[in-house]
Amino acid sequence: MNISVLKQYSYLLEVLAALSALTFIVSLVCIPLIVARLPRNYFQHRQERIASLTAITPGNLVLLLIRNIVGLLLFLAGVAMLFLPGQGVITMVIGIAVMSFPYKRRLLVILTTPPSVRKGLNWIRHKMKKESFYWQ
Repeated sequence: MNISVLKQYSYLLEVLAALSALTFIVSLVCIPLIVARLPRNYFQHRQERIASLTAITPGNLVLLLIRNIVGLLLFLAGVAMLFLPGQGVITMVIGIAVMSFPYKRRLLVILTTPPSVRKGLNWIRHKMKKESFYWQ
């Protein structure tokens, strides 16, 4: 590869390196904390709660917005980790778990069906001294 091409895209390479480092740190620090805080029966089938319009207050709306932004950032980091170092699918699952949107449970069931994903989530819980998840 030509050195001039690398110089031409040096800013892009720096941004990708920073993104890779950021996703690696998120993967090491945040993901285990979130997985450890999820209830043991989180991935079991259950009826989704639907918030009534009267229960929405400005404070709840701000918290919901923050949760969805953090979840979206984790989901996007998981997508990036499919191509960069890190646990992409597990990070995507955690990002979806943090967000609130219709049919979230169905999507989580689909994403956590592969045994490798379940094994990875339970391994993280074991390392955090928590019991394994219950599945369906």
